[in-house]
Amino acid sequence: MVHIAESEWMIMKVLWAESPLSSRQIIDRLEGQTDWNDKTVHTLISRLCKKEAIRAEKPKGSNFYQYFANVSEKECTLFETKNFLKRLYSGSLTGMVSAFVEGNGVTKKDIRQLRELLEQYEKENGDD
Repeated sequence: MVHIAESEWMIMKVLWAESPLSSRQIIDRLEGQTDWNDKTVHTLISRLCKKEAIRAEKPKGSNFYQYFANVSEKECTLFETKNFLKRLYSGSLTGMVSAFVEGNGVTKKDIRQLRELLEQYEKENGDD
């Protein structure tokens, strides 16, 4: 898995929603969401291809490449979440949750949903 920069996430989200797309179609999908010019989008697409996060294929008889997501959104989200935890909280999930609780970033609804999620996980995976 590779790190995907914040700007590259925009391209990935477009391709996760719909693939394959040409660079022109990607540019069109991003219209109104960014102020990037066409060259910026092409640069980001090129970076993502080099990272193998997306792949390019030229359909037979076409002059234009079609781009596909090469990694799933779930894989990327999990990878980035683990890196975030490691970088900011030394890998401690408890430390992250504690920071949110102390900063009043957690509602009663959040607590209830977290409790339900943890109970469901415990049922499915047993006690560790």
